[in-house]
Amino acid sequence: MALLNKARNTLKEKQLLSYTLLLITFGFILVFFDTQAGGLLQRYVSDFGFIFFGAAVLIIFALYENTKTESEKNLLDKLTFSSSFLSIFYSFALAFSVSDVTIDTMNPGLFTYLSETVQFWL
Repeated sequence: MALLNKARNTLKEKQLLSYTLLLITFGFILVFFDTQAGGLLQRYVSDFGFIFFGAAVLIIFALYENTKTESEKNLLDKLTFSSSFLSIFYSFALAFSVSDVTIDTMNPGLFTYLSETVQFWL
């Protein structure tokens, strides 16, 4: 909670708090309308994903600006790396999942290349 207060104070100092809150609010409004209109499908994430990403970047930069000790910086580095890794893993897993937009229907050549590469490693 202390980290969020530091980020909020920095965003307020830089006059970016209202913009960050506007991004988060607008993102949730888009999520609501997307789920009401067509359900929550992977292809609709591109409608609101970049909005949440923009707010997250502003918050992470505000937190980086407030790091005073090496342990806080290491914690923030680990948090940023792990969330980035999980996001990449999730996107990769979605490409090979059973859904309406998969890599084998969108780009069969790439799917064959990647599946043969993974099969070679196993």
